[in-house]
Amino acid sequence: MEISVVEDLEEGFEVDINIRKSLNSFLAKSLKLTAISEVGWTPPTDIYRTDEHLIVRMEIAGIEPSKLTISYGQNILIIEGERKDEDNFLKEHYYLMEIHFGYFRVVINIPCEVEESKAYAKYKEGFLYVIFPRKDKLIKTHIVKIK
Repeated sequence: MEISVVEDLEEGFEVDINIRKSLNSFLAKSLKLTAISEVGWTPPTDIYRTDEHLIVRMEIAGIEPSKLTISYGQNILIIEGERKDEDNFLKEHYYLMEIHFGYFRVVINIPCEVEESKAYAKYKEGFLYVIFPRKDKLIKTHIVKIK
């Protein structure tokens, strides 16, 4: 196995960002479900369903919930905000830098019909939850016993 060395770290970050954007774009087109970051970075996001709800969970530690904008229309959820680097350290002093800062705008294709007027969001321990009641709720079947 060969390990390539990147001399210019900024060039390495740029390559990583381009690879992530390309992969996100490919997945979005093929799965019609994936979150796409239009600008900036992409917070880790889960999209899952229960019998009654479709839930989008996004890790946004360090961002005040009041600083987020959440909008929904035509099966598209848009979440945008900004995580500011309060420490203002220069990149040159880092040994490892995995926490993203700056503005983000994420577009998520919602994969099922939801009741948008009943949607709500909550923030808990660094996670944003956007919860949509599903229109296509799973039908629960009951077993009828023969007497």
